[in-house]
Amino acid sequence: MAQTNKPILITGAGGGVGSVSKIIVDLLRKQNLPVRALVRRDDDRAQALRELGAEVVIGDLTQLPDVHRAVNGCGRVYFSITVASKYLEATLNTIAVAKYYNVEVFVNMSQNPHLYHWAKSAVAEHNELRIPFGSGRIPPIAAYDVARVAAVILVNPAAHMGKSYNLTGPKVVDMNEMANAFSAALGRKIRYVPLDWDEWKATTLKEYISKDGWDQHTADHLENLAHLIQKGTVEVTPNVELLTGSPGMDYEEWVKQHAKEFNKSD
Repeated sequence: MAQTNKPILITGAGGGVGSVSKIIVDLLRKQNLPVRALVRRDDDRAQALRELGAEVVIGDLTQLPDVHRAVNGCGRVYFSITVASKYLEATLNTIAVAKYYNVEVFVNMSQNPHLYHWAKSAVAEHNELRIPFGSGRIPPIAAYDVARVAAVILVNPAAHMGKSYNLTGPKVVDMNEMANAFSAALGRKIRYVPLDWDEWKATTLKEYISKDGWDQHTADHLENLAHLIQKGTVEVTPNVELLTGSPGMDYEEWVKQHAKEFNKSD
């Protein structure tokens, strides 16, 4: 089980900044592998996927007819959707349909909001990193590295069947160190404001709900994640380098690459 002539289905491919799925499409197409990209809307992002050489399918993973259209004919599936209340419904639909069509490989990325989504608004608008992580320390991982791992597994899945991998960045940092990295990359002072959960819920989370349509499921998921991080240090794992052959991107480099996205819009 190595190269495949059947399309590899990538869900969530119409995501925005930090989209793992979109990066996977690019990595697979650079290897001239057939890719089918599932998106919810036929917009500029869908057109960009077509320009990479991907077959684009418009659909919703909570709608079984759409899932059948997306999965039918594919040999391998990468499954990922945003943190949402319909996550379980979409997961069960996709697994059931993949089993129906005898898909050989199903790669799933667990729900884990990227640091970008936690930080963007407050950094851009207020020059503050407002995150309810307390003194917790985390090894932030770049979306590109998650995508590299997923692409490796999708291309040569045999050794990975039935396995799960905890992916992290190469270095543990606290939020003051992260704020310093933002300051250096943006050329202005970014201050870490360690809000407790209730403060964050009343300010930043409220803003996400009003602007981005986040729901209660998303809020509950983020609360659990925040409490977990507040308890101490999330340890580094070597899995990115072990699986891809090269180390992951450290947080300083990630911030430099994404600096313009944290500037205030005119």
